Amino acid sequence: MDDTLYPLSLGVNLACRKNIEKFMLQYLKIEKSEVPRMCLKLFTEYGTTMAGLKALGYEFDNDEFHAYVHGKFSYEKLRPDLVLRNLMLSMPQRKIIFTNADKAHAQRVLKRLGLEDCFE
Repeated sequence: MDDTLYPLSLGVNLACRKNIEKFMLQYLKIEKSEVPRMCLKLFTEYGTTMAGLKALGYEFDNDEFHAYVHGKFSYEKLRPDLVLRNLMLSMPQRKIIFTNADKAHAQRVLKRLGLEDCFE
């Protein structure tokens, strides 16, 4: 979903990354100078920074992580996309949305884009 249904240029990805870094500093007490390098390494090696942190043995609640990362930024840059909506509705195939975020984030994004009823 992320950066596929809307352009990367909107900055949602960057906002998430900044919130991940803040989470690492505030909750995991990782050294500030290590956080940017660590984020990139974990994302590259594990697919997500969260998965990498878990693999390294950091303990935190997944729901709290997602609430912090996605709940701390505004979705206001996401606007309804009528062309995309009409395209989605014109395809009779079953459509399922995938994200490495939580369900609440997916629902907010789809609602802001006007696509909440386009996917199962």
